[in-house]
Amino acid sequence: LMHLVSSLAMGLTIFLGQKIGEKDRESGGKIIGSGMVFFLIMIVYMNTPLRNSGYQFPEAYYSRLPMMYFVNVVLCGLAQYETVKAKIKQDKALEEAKKASEAKTDFLANTSHEIRTPINAVLGMNEMILRETAKAEMDIVEAEYQLSSVINDVSNMIYFKAKEKNLSFVTDIDVDLPDRLLGDVVRVRQVITNILMNAVKYTDEGGISLKISGKREEATSDGKKMLLLIVAVQDTGIGISEENIEKLFGKFERVDLEKNSTKEGTGLGLAITKMLLDMMHGDIKVESTYGVGSTFTITIPQKVLSDEPVGNFREKFEKSLGEKKAYHESFRAPEAKILIVDDTKMNLVVATQFLKDTLVQIDTAGGGKEAVEMAFSRKYDVILMDQRMPEMDGEEALRNIKSKKDGPNADTPVICLTADAVVGARERYLSKGFNDYLTKPIDSTYLEMMLKKYIPQEKIEIVTAEEKREEKKIPEVADGPFKDLIEAGIDTEKGKTNCGGDETFYRSILLEYLKSAPEKKTDLTKFLEDGDLKNYEILIHSLKSSSATIGAEVPARLARELEAKAGKGDQKYLRTHHGSFVVEYDKVLDAIGKVVTEDDADPDDEILEFLPEE
Repeated sequence: LMHLVSSLAMGLTIFLGQKIGEKDRESGGKIIGSGMVFFLIMIVYMNTPLRNSGYQFPEAYYSRLPMMYFVNVVLCGLAQYETVKAKIKQDKALEEAKKASEAKTDFLANTSHEIRTPINAVLGMNEMILRETAKAEMDIVEAEYQLSSVINDVSNMIYFKAKEKNLSFVTDIDVDLPDRLLGDVVRVRQVITNILMNAVKYTDEGGISLKISGKREEATSDGKKMLLLIVAVQDTGIGISEENIEKLFGKFERVDLEKNSTKEGTGLGLAITKMLLDMMHGDIKVESTYGVGSTFTITIPQKVLSDEPVGNFREKFEKSLGEKKAYHESFRAPEAKILIVDDTKMNLVVATQFLKDTLVQIDTAGGGKEAVEMAFSRKYDVILMDQRMPEMDGEEALRNIKSKKDGPNADTPVICLTADAVVGARERYLSKGFNDYLTKPIDSTYLEMMLKKYIPQEKIEIVTAEEKREEKKIPEVADGPFKDLIEAGIDTEKGKTNCGGDETFYRSILLEYLKSAPEKKTDLTKFLEDGDLKNYEILIHSLKSSSATIGAEVPARLARELEAKAGKGDQKYLRTHHGSFVVEYDKVLDAIGKVVTEDDADPDDEILEFLPEE
């Protein structure tokens, strides 16, 4: 009976030790421990004098004890094995769960870091923009500008943006507004553009209207007339709820996010607009009906330089959308003498051609040294000076010309010609001694405005009536005259615009671009092989400008990248990417060679080959 009970007890111990041990090691251990204690008691009882003090087992039982002990030991071992195995399995599961938890924690931490880092960078940069904008009060630069030109620029931009969304765009400009004003034209244009772009952005149906009027104010202490310029932009967009209007001009504020979730933006546009207006002592107000539309009204005080009115802008603007207005010179000055300096002959051709109808006497110089020599020998009314040239740049040439106090051009206005059009460029060049600056590619309208500003008024004859001119006939080429250029990726419309819309002139510029290419390619390769990065940078800068002028966007972009790397001394980049530029350059040259011939040369170009008279 005892043997049977012991075996059954041990069997139960094995079973329970395995099953319970998987769920609860402590409970399984207690069962196995109890079984071991029971058999220890039996061993002591059977093998000591105690066995004679109580119940006497049969001798046959004692003879089976060794086998019984062995079986019990095996059973206990099995029970312990199962328990240990269950413990190992459970520990492994716990370890895997711990690793999974740690992996999840690491993933979340890394993801948070990866997301937070660019967000912090963006927010930090935006904060820097706001701080710099706030500090920019000393950067407000007043200059003469034409209000009609600003209105025309923003109207053209917004008209096409609105057209892309099938929105209407109408203008209502007070015909009596004075056209010549004094103020920071860059900031004025920026705030008007910001408000108009915002209107287009949040309007999906209907349209946008631009209304500009003015209110005369008391003259300043120096006698300048004042005008409070009033710009109202009305849209039929989503509108703004009353509680959100106060948030509009806060940093990073975007209202009604659920409705505007698809609209891109940082919430900085209106905040910067408000800061710019504060800097100019202006103001902005908002009237809106939620779901109907909004009206933003800007007021900016400006000084009046002339009472000449803007006129019927709406009529002129709508007419210009339907047909290209024929060019006519804004002035003539046959007694005026100017010097144009640029190391790229094509730029000289462009500037000279632009001024052909003004009858201005023009001399040209292909570099700084030549310009200095010419400036020491002849008096000019204005000098247009390229900034980046080999051997002697525009700044050094300017210093040399001005250093001769008794020289004929010690007091002559010098205008900087540069492709540098970033914010602050004008102030930087003025600080170096230039009187003003023009960006390249040169805009014919701004070129005439600049000369009209600096040429002595007694030499200028204002042209008020348009004159019809006989246009030169251009032989037609099968499938369109510029088919090969367009297929090569050249924006011919942009190129013609840069040439004043004159196709004959554009062809002559293309020919000059083609003819100058072999020498430029040879020099460019030589500079790179010799490690002469300074001259490489100057020459690739010239190619960037001339490529942009004819509308060759790809080589212009590649040249811009090479110019930047040359300025940093990155020879490895230049040697790796120079070939890519040459391939695109050759592609453009090949296309031009199919379109133009020597017959496209401008006969007036011969002016460039003569030095000024002694």
